[in-house]
Amino acid sequence: MTSWVDGSGDAFKNLGAAQGGIGAKLPGQHDITPEERRGYRADYDHYAWETGTEYIKAKRKEGDTETNKVTDGMASAKKIGQASDDSLWGGKQEYLKAAQQQPLGDLTDPSARLKAMSFITQDKPLGPDGKETDATDDRTNCSGASIVGAAFLAEGPEGLKKVMKALEAQDPTGGSTNKSPEYKALKAKLAKDPNSLSVADIQALQQSTTEILKRNQLSDNELQQEIGPDTTGIHGKTMDKFMAKSGSKDLAKMFEKNGMEIQGVDIDGALDKDAKTGMDHWVVKLKGKDGKEAIYDPLARRGGQIIDFDEGVKHYDNAWQDTVGKPGK
Repeated sequence: MTSWVDGSGDAFKNLGAAQGGIGAKLPGQHDITPEERRGYRADYDHYAWETGTEYIKAKRKEGDTETNKVTDGMASAKKIGQASDDSLWGGKQEYLKAAQQQPLGDLTDPSARLKAMSFITQDKPLGPDGKETDATDDRTNCSGASIVGAAFLAEGPEGLKKVMKALEAQDPTGGSTNKSPEYKALKAKLAKDPNSLSVADIQALQQSTTEILKRNQLSDNELQQEIGPDTTGIHGKTMDKFMAKSGSKDLAKMFEKNGMEIQGVDIDGALDKDAKTGMDHWVVKLKGKDGKEAIYDPLARRGGQIIDFDEGVKHYDNAWQDTVGKPGK
């Protein structure tokens, strides 16, 4: 699976200029300060490293095992996670509630969509009482969130329609997902008044997309034998098959046209039994015609979901594990 982002897209002819629209300030959210950016270079927890080397000089304790070498990607994985550290948040519930009440703006404007994505997380909408559910910290939903986020950024309502077409074509249960009240409500809004969409609508589609991916993964007997029944996240092969099947090829072509790719990254730096790291999170990489790069990370981040400064993007590059969805694959 090779990288195919080429920056030739129409939605982000000038990603740098579009990013001027980012910055809706919500409770618990603010721009990453220069001091915090410098913190990305600092030692973190039990890591100590030197940059610019093939292997990072470090000592890391994993249970009863100690290793004296970790990869640059492992170090970056910890740095990526800093912005989501619970100690830096304050009240996450307050942030989620504010984010879900935030208007999305003019969905025909790429810069407005980019601004909206800076506060759209992979969390489920809050309950009717305004409180977090047990799924608001669901870290398995990044797969669906990345697909929906990329489609929304690329073409707005039309991109979301392409996601729904793919889901309806690939639901192994024969359509149970598209019978849900949330799904029907979103479909009606897209048909009658796309600008009436809310953050909760986007998150509901993220959840539906993840559910279809999970069902497809569970029905893939060959893959189940490879990964085992205890795997909770969405495997790269599942994502690839989804993107390659009928109904999803339009998504892959749309992403390529708009300088986007869905990437798997390592954000926990955990070692497996072979002392290697692995992919545990999905994000969207964006590249404009002007060469500017950015990341959409759906895992709730105090500084917002769009990482648009060079060092932050570099950390995702270092933690990169896989790319899915090449058109024609």
